[in-house]
Amino acid sequence: MSTRLRIAGLPAALVLIALGAVPARAQFIPYYGKNKVNYDNFAWRVYKSPHFEVYYYPEFEQHLARVVSYAESGYQKVSSDLKHEI
Repeated sequence: MSTRLRIAGLPAALVLIALGAVPARAQFIPYYGKNKVNYDNFAWRVYKSPHFEVYYYPEFEQHLARVVSYAESGYQKVSSDLKHEI
């Protein structure tokens, strides 16, 4: 009886092995390494403050003064807490 179970279990084992081999085929997809690099032209502007360079789009220029003041005040707080200037 154990021989009969072994013979009956052999096709089931082969099917499981075959199904397990299918995901391993994903490593051999022919598209690997063929990603196209997209180069976009960005219309960034740069504002240099005493401690930062802020890159921004021209349409956000109205927010620039506020952002730079936040960054500089944060820098002053952190540098005084750490007692270190960068």
